[in-house]
Amino acid sequence: MKPYREITRKGQIRRMRGLALAALKQFEIEPLRVEFLTHGENTTFRVSARSRESSPPESYLLRIHIDHPTYRDTLPVLSELQWLQSLRRSEGLEVPEPVPTRDGAWVVREEAEGVPGARSCVLFRWMEGSHGRDRHYRDPDFWDRMGEFLGKLHRHSEYFSPPPEFTRQRWDGYECYYEQPLELGLETVRAYCTPEDADLVRRVLDQIRRVLTEMGEGREVFGLVHADMHGGNRLVHRGRIKAIDFDDGGFGHYLYDIVLVLRDAQGPDCRNAFLRAYRRIRSFPEEHERYFHTFRLLRGMNMYVWCLGDRTNAYPFFGTPEAEAKEYVEDLRDFLQRTRDEHDLLSS
Repeated sequence: MKPYREITRKGQIRRMRGLALAALKQFEIEPLRVEFLTHGENTTFRVSARSRESSPPESYLLRIHIDHPTYRDTLPVLSELQWLQSLRRSEGLEVPEPVPTRDGAWVVREEAEGVPGARSCVLFRWMEGSHGRDRHYRDPDFWDRMGEFLGKLHRHSEYFSPPPEFTRQRWDGYECYYEQPLELGLETVRAYCTPEDADLVRRVLDQIRRVLTEMGEGREVFGLVHADMHGGNRLVHRGRIKAIDFDDGGFGHYLYDIVLVLRDAQGPDCRNAFLRAYRRIRSFPEEHERYFHTFRLLRGMNMYVWCLGDRTNAYPFFGTPEAEAKEYVEDLRDFLQRTRDEHDLLSS
């Protein structure tokens, strides 16, 4: 059998479907249809199944995790699910609901022929909704609801007492995806770009860390964050806001979530509606708004280092390390030029 990483994307998906069918046997459901959804770091399938022989079919989402040391231990995945359950109970937020196995476990370890390593698998109840559209992003009422949703998520984080074994990654300006150091981005720019480019990236990294240190890690500013709440991970259903894909969730500054969400707000009325609603739920000091651009720099660097990291997955849009480094520097200079009033990094 040909090695997994040498076969086509379509071939990988076919093998992962076999793993999905094996994992589903551990749940108290009768699968009727297993429909492929996504294949990247994780692989997901929509499952139509009966929970009892006489019941009508229900929809579920099966998530198969990447083969990475972070997920070979089930504890980080279990911690995510504990957080989600607490969010549902304490705040009534519409977030993914895990389904236990016949034995009451939330995380399944499963193998399949031709797929490297045992994989952590989780079954969620399907969440109805559509991704936000331009009309939502122009609507202050939508942003009022979005601000309330994120305010409640962060309020919960401020008072949540995780169990002793709870473990999630940190988004702290030193590590990002899969505990990769942000220095990886700087080293790659040094290898493929000019010394001036490397010096700029070093100053950006210094500024990020200076601001994060200045903010500190008190519970009023730092806690569990979604860390990837872009439009693709938000749903709207009958006027209600929902959030999905908490796989990147970990410990970071609440401002990281706020800045990422506000990226889609079209115009000051929408931004102000979001901030007013957020502040109805929990405090957010006005002086912290001056850090917005620095957190956008942090998000950009995190995404850049993600593109440089584990390159064994089927992402057709990943370029070579050289191409990624040059594109990052170009985008960084463009961003700093457009926000020159907030930054003096270009002229430092």
